[in-house]
Amino acid sequence: MSFLTGTLAGAVFAGGVYYSFSYRLRTEVVQYKSSLHRLSEEMIDPRSGVKLPAPAAERIAPAPFSALVKQQWNEQVGNTFRKVTEWRPRG
Repeated sequence: MSFLTGTLAGAVFAGGVYYSFSYRLRTEVVQYKSSLHRLSEEMIDPRSGVKLPAPAAERIAPAPFSALVKQQWNEQVGNTFRKVTEWRPRG
């Protein structure tokens, strides 16, 4: 009787090990299959899932203080130029 019990326990244990390995392999194969499908789709249409960073020109924000200084400078130079060109001697 103990021979039969030991054999049966060994068979159940071996079956459990086999089932756990086969289940793990099956789930990994499904994951690899879906991953390969996604990668092949990205190779066909590379822009579908790839998020590119913004171009450098869009990432650089103009400095507001320097823009204000430039604007004031241009207005003052423009006003001075207009005064010089509109100058007429009286007489």
